[in-house]
Amino acid sequence: MAEATRAQRPAGVNHLVLNVADIERSHRFYTEILGFEHVLTIEQGMHMRFYRSGPGHHHDVALAQVKEPPPPSEEAPRWRLGARTVGVNHIAVAYPDRESFLAQLAHLQANGVAFALRGNHGMTHSVYVADPDGNGIEVLYELPAEVWEGDVKRALLHFEALPKEGPEALEDDADYPVFVSRELADHLLDHRIEVIGPPSSPTRCGRRCRRCGPGGPGRRWRRSSAAPRAVGRAPHQPSAARWASHPCRRRGS
Repeated sequence: MAEATRAQRPAGVNHLVLNVADIERSHRFYTEILGFEHVLTIEQGMHMRFYRSGPGHHHDVALAQVKEPPPPSEEAPRWRLGARTVGVNHIAVAYPDRESFLAQLAHLQANGVAFALRGNHGMTHSVYVADPDGNGIEVLYELPAEVWEGDVKRALLHFEALPKEGPEALEDDADYPVFVSRELADHLLDHRIEVIGPPSSPTRCGRRCRRCGPGGPGRRWRRSSAAPRAVGRAPHQPSAARWASHPCRRRGS
């Protein structure tokens, strides 16, 4: 009898290959607009080009020229986040930090690349554009892990839409909301850490902060009906600036 097997956890997605209608046009987009480095061209049997984000990568993206491409269209390709056809919805391209992300937004706008969607997720700040073949490209930078690791599901569900045009589309709020469990959010209220969302029914936290000690501000308590709120944010999030210095940040409860 054959031994049972199980799938192994992958290390990650290694690279992506796109079939393109005009490889010269796509080459310009992925190098001059998105900033990838061209590594290699192959023209034996099929025309392919390979690109990477920088040293330490062999390639992240490759383009393959379609042998019988559809006739060119005068209309710019459109992309929507809502699924309309079978296939890849979008590709996410990460930039190293907030500063490079903001510089990339300005570069996209200066080169006439339309923003299909601009907004803040709970774990990334992003803009969505389309490549020359209409493939969705998410340009993003990752927020610090402590912002989203406390409640990944809530961070994934969070989205704050932002303007897609003009100087407002190039702005970025660095006071990130922090996603924590409901129980930890109740605990943080006792320390006057801002929790975003409407008050709920009274609850007991039952947690004690190591710095406060038994009998201190970390003792059992009831949520006040005057819990702070903020419009447009997901519930139960302390502001990043106030959460960063809190002694329970790494404790997770």
